[in-house]
Amino acid sequence: MKEIKAIVYGVGSVGRDLVAPMLDKGVTIVGAIDTNPDLVGRDLGEALGRDPIGVIVKDDADSVLAEVKADVAMVCISTSLEVMEPHISRCLRAGVNVITATDSVAYPWRIAPEAGKRLDQLALENGVSLFSSGFQDAFQINLPLVLAGACHKIDLLEIKLASNLEHTGRAEAEMLGLGLSLEDFAEAAKHTDGGAVAEGKSAYFEAIPADFGVKVVDSHYSIAPVTAPTARYSKLTERHIPEGHLMGIDLVAEMDLEKDIKFRSVMSFYVFEEGQPDLSPVEINIKGTPNMSVKLSDIDIHAHVVLCLVNRIVDVIESRPGLVTNEQMPRPKFRPKAFGSYL
Repeated sequence: MKEIKAIVYGVGSVGRDLVAPMLDKGVTIVGAIDTNPDLVGRDLGEALGRDPIGVIVKDDADSVLAEVKADVAMVCISTSLEVMEPHISRCLRAGVNVITATDSVAYPWRIAPEAGKRLDQLALENGVSLFSSGFQDAFQINLPLVLAGACHKIDLLEIKLASNLEHTGRAEAEMLGLGLSLEDFAEAAKHTDGGAVAEGKSAYFEAIPADFGVKVVDSHYSIAPVTAPTARYSKLTERHIPEGHLMGIDLVAEMDLEKDIKFRSVMSFYVFEEGQPDLSPVEINIKGTPNMSVKLSDIDIHAHVVLCLVNRIVDVIESRPGLVTNEQMPRPKFRPKAFGSYL
């Protein structure tokens, strides 16, 4: 059985939760990278409240990549491609496959074509793969595609979900306007392209028409404020959100596709009310021949983000070199045995 060696690059809210399922599936963690002074210099296992695993968290990524030989790096630092590109590039140059949860890496060919080309070329030159996974991999791309495979004609494919904004990073929550009044949000919107924000977080949806084999004729992306009906506390920002102020946003993506197919997604990110179960509803509606509606409840989005990343390790190691988008990968699979036994 092949030993799979991995680097955890970013030990934040997602990266720290990758450790247990990776170890459980026989993945050997050989490096850990983070700049958090509370983590640097500590054993990764001990830092996460586990038994020591013999891997010290370091803040010098180049030295880690030079010191260890890894099959894959789990790079989870930011959702911004601009922030992530140098981190991903560093791994690719070292000849390490990369799995990330960065939305715009999933399908960069229209929203960030130059960055996509740079990363694709770098991966090709070094014979490794780059892939973006996460919750969207299973629930917002592959599940809708499987359901669409049972239809003769599709007029509209619609996806709706709600997620607790507390799982994002503090900087991103501030960027989205958490806690602002409607007036301040409107003023901030004058200096921020909300459509670009929504587009960046919805880029992976373009894998759907790519899988259908049709082109995007037109597209529209927007954000809308979600206000607090009563005051509520945000643990993430450690402050109360007054009634009527922003507790989150709706990200809306709409695409007109060839063959008169329409696509619409509404992703609601907001601070859940205290005591509200930290679980999310997901709804997929298809209008066509025949109609179809699937509603999922009690979905732990954070857990599925983590597990979709981990469950793609075998696929990425076996994938062709280059930047690989979702529709080019096999469907996500459950692998009950140690991952090395599948290679």
